[in-house]
Amino acid sequence: MTSRRRRPTSPAPAQPLEDDDLLSEILLRLPPLPSSLPRASVVCSRWRLIVSDPGFLRRFQSRHRKHPLLGFFKAGFRRVDPTFIPTLDPPDRIPAARFSWRLPGGDDDRYSMFGCRHGLVLLFNWVLHRLMVWDPVTGDRRAVDIPGSFLDGHGRSLVVVFRGAVRCVVDGGCHFEVAILGNHPLQTRLFTCVYSSKTGDWGNVISTEFYSAGYICHHSSALVGNSVYWLFQGDGISILQFDFDTQGLARIDVPPDVHAHVVTY
Repeated sequence: MTSRRRRPTSPAPAQPLEDDDLLSEILLRLPPLPSSLPRASVVCSRWRLIVSDPGFLRRFQSRHRKHPLLGFFKAGFRRVDPTFIPTLDPPDRIPAARFSWRLPGGDDDRYSMFGCRHGLVLLFNWVLHRLMVWDPVTGDRRAVDIPGSFLDGHGRSLVVVFRGAVRCVVDGGCHFEVAILGNHPLQTRLFTCVYSSKTGDWGNVISTEFYSAGYICHHSSALVGNSVYWLFQGDGISILQFDFDTQGLARIDVPPDVHAHVVTY
């Protein structure tokens, strides 16, 4: 009587979700919404370990370079009191109270908002001549005093109008830069300077002779590429362009018909 030799059975193929590498690739394709990774992390401890891994988070951010707009801040001109207006629907909607600006000692009304960019908010204290860079997500605040050359010997400002812009810089790490622009409405000289959180110092103050005296409009600046832009009300309307890299200041003329429709500052 002969015995039949059994063929060796091959192991059952692994299920896709049992392969950590494949699962990681699947989770990378989740939409970059506030609720995506937190909801994935509560599926099981294995998923939580993957989505909380620093390497995975870096790849997730690199893949999703265009982040959704969480909302915007509505604020007055002289008084900050910014109100966060969320734009997403639940479960991704961020409560307005989550991004609340409150300072110890009730100094909120001394600040004006210069704008928001790259997740950072830039504010200016008109009494202390101090900038504040605020990260609403982490709650971190960085106070930055304006350069001493912008002040006289008694701590008073040599310029009447201040405007500022902030941007994040990624070069093996992540830090921010703040550009400030100031002038006296009765003078034709503009002053610019850039602060870097990487060095913790201001660069050189650059003085530029301009074509006319006037006001830097209080509307928020616009960042395009490496340059930031402000409206300038002088002898007519023009646009100021400041290049973060070269720290050069230039003037851009607006179309002629714009002047005809400008009545007041």
